Amino acid sequence: MPWWAVVGLATCFFLAFVVAAGVAASRWLRPALALRPQPVTSRPLDLLDPEAVRPQFVLEWLAGAGQLEVARRALEAGELQTAYALVLFADESDVAAQISLVLDVARRVEGDTSSYEAASLFVMAGQAAVTAPLLNDATRAQFLLEAGDGLLARRRTYLAFLAWQQVSIVARYSPEIPPQMRDRLLEALVTRYEGAGDLARAVAVRELVAQPATSGGERSALPARWGVPVPAPWPDDVMPYVEQRRRVARAVGEEIEAGSPPSWTALEEALLAEEVAIGNWLARPTDDPLGRQERYRRWVQQRRLLALGVLGPGTLPALEARRAEWDQVLTNLWDQQEAGLDALLAPLPPLQQHVARQVWLERRLFAHVLGHDPLGDSARLRQALEVINGALGDAGQRLSLVAQPNEQIGTYYWRLPVGYLQGRLPADQVFR
Repeated sequence: MPWWAVVGLATCFFLAFVVAAGVAASRWLRPALALRPQPVTSRPLDLLDPEAVRPQFVLEWLAGAGQLEVARRALEAGELQTAYALVLFADESDVAAQISLVLDVARRVEGDTSSYEAASLFVMAGQAAVTAPLLNDATRAQFLLEAGDGLLARRRTYLAFLAWQQVSIVARYSPEIPPQMRDRLLEALVTRYEGAGDLARAVAVRELVAQPATSGGERSALPARWGVPVPAPWPDDVMPYVEQRRRVARAVGEEIEAGSPPSWTALEEALLAEEVAIGNWLARPTDDPLGRQERYRRWVQQRRLLALGVLGPGTLPALEARRAEWDQVLTNLWDQQEAGLDALLAPLPPLQQHVARQVWLERRLFAHVLGHDPLGDSARLRQALEVINGALGDAGQRLSLVAQPNEQIGTYYWRLPVGYLQGRLPADQVFR
């Protein structure tokens, strides 16, 4: 039986309250639904057009350049689909930069369907900021302010207000936010609600500024990297194949710039040779199975992007024919990490186990928001996280990640205080 199913019978009472509290919060939020624009998509790939991606930038990445660095250059060149593709398939080594780039892409989206596309991107950025487990709450709040600004500019008032309500919750209840920052965030919300013409909300938030802070701004007790495996380096017998792929990608990029026929066959052969070398590495015993799985998972993300045909349809036929296979491999890797984490944590005290699993589950839900876990069972993950949140209670010392049904995007994630989840704080006090 999985670890998350045996935390304890006491958590059943917690889960029952979460459901009831979610209904109460939804009722409190319902007045903002007066305007009902077209729903946004929560499926990131719906917004990607592989044929609009410029191969030169993807080849730079294959040649060894930093993925987010290349994405930034593509954005500055006006290649929004290219920037989005690179950001969407990036690893999580710099989550803040990744979310910032999604926001920048959303701000520049124009055209007939711009409201739908941009609004979807702003929601994605906001939900990524909410779910990211190791993002500090000050940065989280800033991203949510910006996401709300973008949504309001696209006339998505309801969704903008959801993002800003999360800012208010973070400002008032996060153990990481000191009183002065709390006041600045709340004042920023007052200004925004006034600008949106909702004076009632502006007055309600202004009243919060006058109330004493509920947190002194102490740092969260969350250990920095629990639940997040560090990717192992490529071994010596794999690096020559990685370097060969980089050299061939660089040469193909130079051929395109010179107007010569690109050597796509040579690139595909280099990619396949690299895959064989990595497969041999995976077949050997290792002292760091989680680190090896994490390195491989990030590499699979690269293959998933190439399998979409972003270098041009038919340029890498052997990879493009395996698109569904790569999706399955990625989700299998997440499942293997979960099993490996269980074994690694078994000797630790229960509190440390719960915190590490909480971080890992939040990280996988973050991956789900960005499409990095295409076949994963997000409902199971949310249920598992609810159990862990209930088991931790006040010992977690963080705002808990909670999912609630949403009429426009299906599932909406919140960071909420434990007191609300346990029934000590009413919905109309928290959601302001």
